[in-house]
Amino acid sequence: MATKPATVYSTNPKMDQSGITAKQPRTDWMSGEKLPPSTVTGGMLYKKGVMEQENFRKTEVITSQPMLKKAAKMVAGGMSPYGAMDALEQTKKDPNNRCSDWK
Repeated sequence: MATKPATVYSTNPKMDQSGITAKQPRTDWMSGEKLPPSTVTGGMLYKKGVMEQENFRKTEVITSQPMLKKAAKMVAGGMSPYGAMDALEQTKKDPNNRCSDWK
């Protein structure tokens, strides 16, 4: 009987096996010139999600695969990993809060 391999989350893009990555656009804050995008892995998002999960209801999990994929879309749009996980947490806390990035 074969078992399903475990998902390995890592902040190192070469070691992360979650299949979730995003290219975060960056600009230099002094000159305003565009820098090459940084790679955000599923492990980075998972780590930020665990930090957000501490103050959240235990019945809702914001570190699930679908939630991490939504956070990756937000990061690709220019949001920070911490900001993306915070936005997901706030939206799940308050159903009346409609974040435009939640779609």
